[in-house]
Amino acid sequence: MYETIWNTVADHLSSDRMQADVAEFFQESRWSSFDHINTLAQRIAGKLEAIGMEVELLEFPADGKTCYGGWKLPKAYDVDSARLVVLSDEGEGEILADYRENPTCLILYSQPTPSEGIAAEVVIADSMAEIISDRVSGRLVLTSQMGIPFSRAIQKAGGLGMISDHGPPFGPRQLSSDREYLNRVNRWHNYTIPPWDEPNKGFGFALSAEQGRRLRSRIAIGETVRLKAMVETRHYDGVLPLVSGRLRGKIAEEIAIVGHFDEFGADDNCSELAVGLESVRAILAMLNFDNDGTVTIDDYDLWKNTYGSTTNLAAVGNVIWRDGAWKR
Repeated sequence: MYETIWNTVADHLSSDRMQADVAEFFQESRWSSFDHINTLAQRIAGKLEAIGMEVELLEFPADGKTCYGGWKLPKAYDVDSARLVVLSDEGEGEILADYRENPTCLILYSQPTPSEGIAAEVVIADSMAEIISDRVSGRLVLTSQMGIPFSRAIQKAGGLGMISDHGPPFGPRQLSSDREYLNRVNRWHNYTIPPWDEPNKGFGFALSAEQGRRLRSRIAIGETVRLKAMVETRHYDGVLPLVSGRLRGKIAEEIAIVGHFDEFGADDNCSELAVGLESVRAILAMLNFDNDGTVTIDDYDLWKNTYGSTTNLAAVGNVIWRDGAWKR
C-alpha cells in the first residue's frame, strides 16, 4: 500500500522547491536570535496562507519563567555581535570567533560584556574538580566540557567566561581521523548557558577541536595566553511564536505534522519545515487532480484513518546517542 501511495505522491513533490525553502528559512534560523525567530514565523505563516491553509500565529511568553508541559520557556534574547580574539604585545591578533561570520560560535543565551570587552588570561579546566576559585577566578576558562552544570560552576567560581572546544560529534577534544573536516567545526551549544531568567549567567564561545588544540599547546609549554571577548546581546521579556496551519478534511480525525523552527540548523530544523510544507502542497495537488481521475483520495487508507496520528519531522544527521556516547 505504501509503495503505491509514495509513487503517487512523488509526482507532486518538488525537491527544488524544498531546497529553496530550506535556504530561505536558514537565512533567519541560523542567527539563533529571537528577532530572527519572529521574522521566520511570519515567513512560515505567509507560506502556509499562500497554499490555502487556515493560519494562526500564536505567541507564548518568552520570559524565562512561564512553564508549559513541564518545560520552562526561555527568556527572549537578541544578538548584535560577538567576537573572541587572541591578544599579543602588539594588540589584537587572531580572530578565534566572530558571530557575524559563524553564529554558532557564540554560546546561546550569552550575557553581554562591557562595551570595551573583557580581556583576561586563559586557564584550562576539563573537570568539575578543576573549576575552583583559586584556579579560574578572574580568568577565561577553556574546557572540553559542555552543559549548564559546567557554565554555572565557572560562574560560581568567579570565572569571567567559558570557552568550549567540545568537538562534534563524538565528544571532548576527540579529533576525527576519517572525517578531518570535523576538527575545524565547533559544536553548537543550546543548553550550556541557562536559557531561563537567571542572573549572572555569563557568556561563552565555542571553538573547534583544532582551535582548542592550538591554545592548549601554547598553555602546555608555559605561555600565558590572553584573549579578549566582546559580546553584544539583549535579554528581555518577549514572545516565542508558534505557527499553526489547518487543512480541512472530510472526517473529524486529524493528522498533525509538527516541527520546530526556533533553533539553528539547515538540517534540523529548516529541512523539516520544508518537508512539511511540501507534504501539504502534494496533498492539495492530489485533491485538485481528483476530479479527472488522477488520484482518488478515498482509495487510500492514508486519508481515511479512523484514528488521529502525529508525525514529528526531525533531522539530526547520521549520528545517534547510544550507550552513553555519540555513535555513527
